[in-house]
Amino acid sequence: MKFSYFTSKQGSLLTRISRGATAGLCTVAPWVTARLGQVLLMSPHGKRDYQFSNKKPNNEINILTSLGRVHANVFGLGSKTVILSHGWADNSSCFDHLIPELVASGYCVVALDHVGHGRSCGKQAHLLAFIEALDTLIEKLESERHDISALIGHSMGAVAMMNLPDYRLAQRTVINIATPVQFFELMFERVTRAGISDKMLHQVLHRITAQHGTHWHLIRDRFHQACQQFAPLFIHDTDDRFAPFEHLQPLVNHAPERLIQTSGLGHRRILGDTGVIKDITARLTT
Repeated sequence: MKFSYFTSKQGSLLTRISRGATAGLCTVAPWVTARLGQVLLMSPHGKRDYQFSNKKPNNEINILTSLGRVHANVFGLGSKTVILSHGWADNSSCFDHLIPELVASGYCVVALDHVGHGRSCGKQAHLLAFIEALDTLIEKLESERHDISALIGHSMGAVAMMNLPDYRLAQRTVINIATPVQFFELMFERVTRAGISDKMLHQVLHRITAQHGTHWHLIRDRFHQACQQFAPLFIHDTDDRFAPFEHLQPLVNHAPERLIQTSGLGHRRILGDTGVIKDITARLTT
């Protein structure tokens, strides 16, 4: 069985039966369902092989994380560096249209493939793996004297950015594109609609976060705290089906200058929109 957070549909009778069955299994064999659930719910099933059509990388780097090797593409030779962080079941090529514009504006651009995505190792991933990969990449680049001026994240890649330590975010421009503000709530909604008991997701999240010495509630709270503390720019489409626009509004109602609002682009096409790209480069260069 292959599960996708992007295609799960409203439940039928069979879906409700399946939800009840998985709930029972979680009660009878919680350790088994936690392991099985991690395979089912934490497998991205995204495209692993890709090519950049608009600009080829100048270099490629690899870093080691607790879940294996992580790959990143490096573009340009600018004195300031921008890091790009993609979302779930995607890869660094999602920024194919943005990268040439950033390089033309004088930046070195580092586009990361998260664990279990693109050319990085692994078949499974989760938010903590995203956070670790970003943190490790920044540490490596700083050790090589990169002047990291901006962090740009799309979808889950933006949620991961906002969970970095304070010293990774301070004094840097942070741009969040199509961010699922209610990240965990949306996960539970999609899983339930797909006919899987939310008990299984609870067990999986507890197992993963306990291994990293934290709890998923703390990760959720950290996201909102960092959004208030570091005032990132949000770029969001009103027709985003996977990261509802109304979830973002409480974060920007008091600071409309922190929002660039689009319409009709949805969750993924927003990355290739020429107006959005111009807004990003303008924000970085002013």
